[in-house]
Amino acid sequence: MKRATRLVLACVLAVAGCSQPLPEAGTPAAETYAAACNRCHRVYQPRLMTEKMWETMVARMETEMARNGMALAPQDKAVILDYLKRNAARP
Repeated sequence: MKRATRLVLACVLAVAGCSQPLPEAGTPAAETYAAACNRCHRVYQPRLMTEKMWETMVARMETEMARNGMALAPQDKAVILDYLKRNAARP
């Protein structure tokens, strides 16, 4: 993919990812997701990725958090993954 195409795609995803409230806003699951992810970056709309993609991303972020001296409690990880999968994009 050309660099310009990647840049446009990244901009579109960034705008789509933060322009609307999270699904299930105000619920414990949405709040747990937002609190954990807002430590390092803005939260993304769950519909931007599929369930499988979220599984991979959460594992990657858990590794990054550990590398930076932060921990994700197992129960929080389970709540976050369940939330993301429930609201993920459908292939």
